[in-house]
Amino acid sequence: MKWTTLNRFKVFTVLIIIGFGIGWMFYAADGGTILNRFKHKTTTTLFSSDSQQKNSSKQEESIPVYFYKKQSDIGNPFSHCKHKCHVKDGFSKDRNAVIVFQGPGLFDEKPLRKYPGQLWVFFSMESPSYHPPSKKLKMWKNVFNWTLGYRRDTDILHTYGRFHLLPETKKPINISSTWNSRYNKSIIFVSHCGVASKRLSYMKKLNSFYGVDIYGGCGNLKCPKSKWGSCHDKIRNYKFYLAFENSFCKDYVTEKMFKIYWRNSNAIPVGRGRTQYELFFPPKSYLDTSKYHSTKELAEDMWRLSKNETEAATYFKWTRSYFVDRDSNARVGFCELCRRIHDLVLMKKHTRLYRDIDTWLRGSERTQICKTPTDLV
Repeated sequence: MKWTTLNRFKVFTVLIIIGFGIGWMFYAADGGTILNRFKHKTTTTLFSSDSQQKNSSKQEESIPVYFYKKQSDIGNPFSHCKHKCHVKDGFSKDRNAVIVFQGPGLFDEKPLRKYPGQLWVFFSMESPSYHPPSKKLKMWKNVFNWTLGYRRDTDILHTYGRFHLLPETKKPINISSTWNSRYNKSIIFVSHCGVASKRLSYMKKLNSFYGVDIYGGCGNLKCPKSKWGSCHDKIRNYKFYLAFENSFCKDYVTEKMFKIYWRNSNAIPVGRGRTQYELFFPPKSYLDTSKYHSTKELAEDMWRLSKNETEAATYFKWTRSYFVDRDSNARVGFCELCRRIHDLVLMKKHTRLYRDIDTWLRGSERTQICKTPTDLV
């Protein structure tokens, strides 16, 4: 038999018909779910992929972001974001739901079922020691897609402050008229004493060489949290403000250090933690305890600065160019989260899966996230 053009066409047509028939049988056996899944993804997904996402936020639909067991201090972090998102308490079984889990709040929680298409975010502003023990947290494997927090290796960075260029309407501070009239002491607010950083022991050693006034549960001076504003104003009477963290952990810088920049209290901050402060704060605007071999050496430098108004003033040069907007910075990480979930391209580009969130949080033998302090000399 000769294969003419007509014969080839007939065979090709028969093969197409057979293939279509087999495909239809599979579709019918599956109850049409293949098509339904496709329809579901293109019509009900929360993340717009068409040209509407390029329009202004006024034309966007607000995307719900679920907070599992939301803490009261969260509030509404999306209130001033460019894109529209809103907070919903609890958990959702909806496909494509975005759910934020606060790491320290998972102590008594067993892993929940993650439904297809959901995006889970692990959020924490606390050091690893304030999280559930490894045995519990290791149960939450292969569920978290993004991390949100203070560490620079998080998917979305969320710190207690960022510096902005100073507008012409703001004036830099001037300490020359008040420096010499201040107490030749340092001040610290602390209520948690027996912490991993052993900060109370360090404060006692420092106090032997340069005075330390301790407000809160770890000292004999009191100032209730309900009067935070007036308590903070006390810093203006001192030449140095101590910002000692509760843990020596990677990038762990809390509001203790940032608050001195929020309000420009004209005291030189002294930071103690496992942090490269130069990555967060203007150069020569603080003292870093890790740069000194002993508390005595630190105290000697503090005494020198306390007597030298001209050099002390150089620690406030940053106020001529920058300021910290506390309110907007409290939302910057969540606004970035909202921006990403409105953009399907960003979603696909950045979405990942953490095999072991506990190892990421605490590190391993090769990668230490937290260390025991060795500066108590």
